[in-house]
Amino acid sequence: MRTSPMLWLPLSALCVTSPSWATFNGLSSEYQGTIDGKHVWRVYAVSNNANDMLFAAFGHHVVSGSMASVEHNDMLGGTWSPHSSSATTNDSFVTITGGIGVGVIDGAVGTVLTFGWTNGGAGSEIANSTGGYGGASWQISDAASAVRADTGVFVGGMYRVMIMQIAGANLSPNGVVGFNARVNLAWWSDAGTTPDYLFNSFYSVPTPGAVVLAGLATLCGTGRRRRN
Repeated sequence: MRTSPMLWLPLSALCVTSPSWATFNGLSSEYQGTIDGKHVWRVYAVSNNANDMLFAAFGHHVVSGSMASVEHNDMLGGTWSPHSSSATTNDSFVTITGGIGVGVIDGAVGTVLTFGWTNGGAGSEIANSTGGYGGASWQISDAASAVRADTGVFVGGMYRVMIMQIAGANLSPNGVVGFNARVNLAWWSDAGTTPDYLFNSFYSVPTPGAVVLAGLATLCGTGRRRRN
């Protein structure tokens, strides 16, 4: 039986390259529209393997621009956790188990914030931390809630599992306010028990070309995939 891995363990030992023909292999960002005056975006991990099970996103790092326009909990502070009572459909949150409140059983199963969060996730900007895998990270709180790729939406020959929602009044798809960021993914491949990793997958809000292609998902990253 799988146990939930602790991503705060050293990651420098990840050194063996795995095949790139089947698995989580990038990110996509998509505009959802305007909700209560906020422009809402979603970020997805994409895979071509239905059986892969996503359990973590780690080392979120803004590489250009700023997340200062991103709002969560209506700018009242709090947490990025999707299971917070103050998280809403027009809010920003991170997730592995699918969305607000999904997968919670007596508070034991769901998405939890791990390392890299300032003040427990309060504030709009996800702080950049030092180190090769520095930055905000989140994961499932129990291995039983790992998300199979095929539970996500199938688009363009790829399965999409939501890992993040971004909201802000100034994040219009045809605006210039926004940011580019990278994040790393961790998952179990098929029935395997050894984690696989994808490093440095990128996404943008607004999506590049959104002036013309608002609402269409755009693949934003191709990182190196490694196996422990």
